[in-house]
Amino acid sequence: MEEPLFSSNLFSHPNKILDEHLINVANLIEFFLRDKPESIQKKLLPVAKIAGFTHDLGKATRSFQDYITSKSNENAKKTQHTKFSAVCSYYICKTQTEDDLLSFFCYVSVRRHHSNLKSILEETQIFDEEEKEFLLKQLEEIDDRSFNILAENLYKKGLPVLLNKKLIEQWINDFPNELKPIKRQLRKTSNIENYITLNLLYSLLLDADKSEVVIGDLKAFERRNYNEENWVKNYLSKMNYSDSFINQLRKQAFEEVDSYNIDLNQKLYLINIPTGLGKTLNGLSFALKLKNRLKAMGINPRIIYSLPFLSIIDQNAKVIEDVIKYNSLIPTSDLFLIHHHLSEMSYKQKNESKTDASKYSSNWQDKNDDEIIEYEPEQAKILIEGWNSEIIITTFVQLFHTLLAYKNSNIRKFH
Repeated sequence: MEEPLFSSNLFSHPNKILDEHLINVANLIEFFLRDKPESIQKKLLPVAKIAGFTHDLGKATRSFQDYITSKSNENAKKTQHTKFSAVCSYYICKTQTEDDLLSFFCYVSVRRHHSNLKSILEETQIFDEEEKEFLLKQLEEIDDRSFNILAENLYKKGLPVLLNKKLIEQWINDFPNELKPIKRQLRKTSNIENYITLNLLYSLLLDADKSEVVIGDLKAFERRNYNEENWVKNYLSKMNYSDSFINQLRKQAFEEVDSYNIDLNQKLYLINIPTGLGKTLNGLSFALKLKNRLKAMGINPRIIYSLPFLSIIDQNAKVIEDVIKYNSLIPTSDLFLIHHHLSEMSYKQKNESKTDASKYSSNWQDKNDDEIIEYEPEQAKILIEGWNSEIIITTFVQLFHTLLAYKNSNIRKFH
């Protein structure tokens, strides 16, 4: 039986206990990482979970607690919490990895989780004596008893260091000295891997943090397994096509793509066929086949179908929905999602338990004996903009703004 936790009586948000929020965010990060290749999990899980455990530690200050419980109207500066939290995150990460850059990326992710990313070199220059004195004052106003309970709870749930105020004081005083060698290292090692690692850590924290606050229940993000490799074949086998010349060409094109031997070392494939010969179905079929190959290796990817124009998205979405329905499935949002700036903020999900789902909405429908839940608008927005689906159809703009971005709202779905 799991040992119960005592409450610190510190709050992260109105009516949300800080201890629970930090633990839940760390657990969501671990959950999101399960779909990634083992090498990525091994490298990032220890530090990514630390970011989750520590990202709101600075909310333990009296100023923030008075603000969140409406006992005072503190100015914005006194309720800041990300710098304090980021320093703690950096030093705890250093106990888990010898890669100082990785610890620094963890620091940056926590430091910027309520804003946007800045130039990485700029992050090494914005911690001066004034900043240090401010953090020491924040530390001083944290209630010892409440913080000790919080630290004990986090330690029991997996944070590798048992925090105390004396240790954090030492970290704050030493931190400016940590930045100098990191700055030199960054100047020498500018590469794409650093960019991807930082954005991935930042994305995992952003998504877990926002999702925990708005959705709360990890079950909402659980993915169902499908036997999807032959969906398009099944669909085509039921279609009564005439034996015309154009249909013979379509059949030939599909058979060539379907019989192609996928080499997982080849990262890019091109399907070059004229308009009218079935690019939508060929592309979808190949993507489903590739997905199954990766699933066999323990990786569970999503399919992102990116197109240049909204008119094409509507047309292709109709075809994909038809394929899903032909395979006796309902194209709920957790299976197939349309996302662009004009898409409807509606998210529906199959749910096995009416009891669990009722906490999100009372809007129930019965379709084919399945229970379908429709989330409230705020929750739907989080799920849609986080691309929580197996097949996402979207625009080039959405895709490129996710991969090449610095804005908080865009990078959340990077992972």
